[in-house]
Amino acid sequence: MRRWSLPLLLFGLACEAEPRATDPRDADLALDGGPGDGGVSGDGGLVANDDGRSLFGRLAGLWSGPATQTRLGNFPRMNVDFRPVNGQVLFGRVDLDEANALRFAFSIETHNGQGRLIYRNGGYFLGILRDDRTELLEVDQAEERYHFCHLTRGCDYTDVIFDFDGPERLHFRVLVRGQVHVDWQATRLEERPLAPGFVEGLESQGSGEAPIPTLPTLEVTTRWAGALVAPAPVWLIVSASGCSLSSCVQSRQLRAVAPAGATQVNLRLREIHAAGYEVLAVLDRNGDLALTQSPGSGDGLSFPQTVTVAATGTTAVNAAIAFDLP
Repeated sequence: MRRWSLPLLLFGLACEAEPRATDPRDADLALDGGPGDGGVSGDGGLVANDDGRSLFGRLAGLWSGPATQTRLGNFPRMNVDFRPVNGQVLFGRVDLDEANALRFAFSIETHNGQGRLIYRNGGYFLGILRDDRTELLEVDQAEERYHFCHLTRGCDYTDVIFDFDGPERLHFRVLVRGQVHVDWQATRLEERPLAPGFVEGLESQGSGEAPIPTLPTLEVTTRWAGALVAPAPVWLIVSASGCSLSSCVQSRQLRAVAPAGATQVNLRLREIHAAGYEVLAVLDRNGDLALTQSPGSGDGLSFPQTVTVAATGTTAVNAAIAFDLP
């Protein structure tokens, strides 16, 4: 199987957009929602026979597949790397471009005096921060299906299904006001085993006021020889399992567009899991990588390099374009 297929989740803004304050008028733009209920005790702790907690183990891992019917169009491949954060949250993020990103967060919260398994989603839509919650209402273990609905507005507003077919297949679908907002058919490419006792140690994170845990940033400066004669996309590829010049399984990715005359660009991957990765940069000189899904003649590549992202702050590295493909 060809591994160079880049997650084509990009809208191609030339400059990085700084996050803006949440605008409540944009709440219905969320592609999916938040909290979940799953047989948890009134003090917010999981009970022994809670079926909903199995979702954490099922979902942990790197998932990849086409995402269709979203508010930003259809994407041939969307990769999301779900990993635990701070011992209490399962988190994943995918960057559509530098102004659009989806965030997934799963934790326990207390609502109406009861512990709830919360699926919380948001991110940035045109640079505007979104954050929404759904609650787990139903688990069908035989069908491997988890059903979430909006915490306060119910299923008529946001209806979310995580439907597994064995350990390696997932169908994720979100309806907002009865209309499909995302349909994702994904395959698990890599496992991310949870630490022993992770699920049993889950505790309530409050009644909805807790922020998503702070994750670090990876900043990569990419330079090349000779000023660009025309604008060109620059791709940052981050892999947890390693990259070669012919193969790469992406955990995260980001694209920026360098203007004519540029000799470098900075790419910032926010909310990345603290871990070891290999980093690869691609200068897409003729701008066709999104179509071909593979670097071609004239494109510039850096050599893959190992990077360890620190647990806090920003890890900054350089990834110079070392050669052009003939």
